[in-house]
Amino acid sequence: MFYVVWAFIVSVLPKVLLIIFTALGVGVFTYQGLDFVIDSASSAIFTSYNNIATDALAILQIANVDTAINIILASFTAGIAIKTTMGGLKRINFL
Repeated sequence: MFYVVWAFIVSVLPKVLLIIFTALGVGVFTYQGLDFVIDSASSAIFTSYNNIATDALAILQIANVDTAINIILASFTAGIAIKTTMGGLKRINFL
């Protein structure tokens, strides 16, 4: 009985590992690419952000606008990476 279970695990394990590694690979490459794009956009935004008038900049810093911009950009990156990983899992036929 144990040999039957072990034979089943050994026959299914390579396919499961292939699916997991493929999905993770797509997600990691997408995350790295989007992280680069978001960092470029963030640096452009904050360059423009630091060029505004001193009084307006003080008001925006009190309101933590710079933190809000970072949170929004990070959520875009994470959301797209998760959607890409889940899409990669859906495209691969399993069992």
